[in-house]
Amino acid sequence: MSFKSLKKKSILVYCGSRDSVDAVFYRGIDKLVQNLADCEAKLIFGGSDVGLMHRLCDQAHQKGVPITGVIPQNLYKRGLAFKGCTELIVSESLHERKSKMEDLADGTICFPGGVGSLDEFLSAFAKKQMGESDMPLVLLNLNGYYRDLLALLENFVTAGFASNKIYEKFHIAQHVNEAFEILAQEIATKQSSQIQSKLNQRRKVPKPGCAGLSQ
Repeated sequence: MSFKSLKKKSILVYCGSRDSVDAVFYRGIDKLVQNLADCEAKLIFGGSDVGLMHRLCDQAHQKGVPITGVIPQNLYKRGLAFKGCTELIVSESLHERKSKMEDLADGTICFPGGVGSLDEFLSAFAKKQMGESDMPLVLLNLNGYYRDLLALLENFVTAGFASNKIYEKFHIAQHVNEAFEILAQEIATKQSSQIQSKLNQRRKVPKPGCAGLSQ
């Protein structure tokens, strides 16, 4: 499967930091990393060498995927940073970590995780809703993991606290390949739009020597 538009792009992955999880999530991480390697993309992640995050960065390192980790100072001081990062950035806080990771990324996949992953997804989601970000955001509902979160979002709509437009701010994927297909399509569309915008701007610029010519 080809994801040409993802070549050399930086993909941000949110995932859990616990290792006591079902094997289906480890297999999902392995598939995700293989896709990153196959499309020659770069990995952006939270920098920690624990749980699923360890599996993510360790597999990426083994497959030669360029890795940028962004880790809060308090975790770095505790020796929890992955030592195989191509680049490791130490942030002052969790808030700064989130902002830095988002700034570096071309697209985001929220893999199953805990409170931290949920916080990261909701932060990125809120920025999209406020018009502060146009980065593609995919919620990976692997093994139905996020069904209750999706039910909560639906309850927001039903109760009148949100409109159906919230579903325009992120995409839902049921498996890893679908997440990559969505990112590839979104990034390709964004690139095409940017190219067209540049062409339109060039057409508006008067050619040298043409200004002020009489009819």
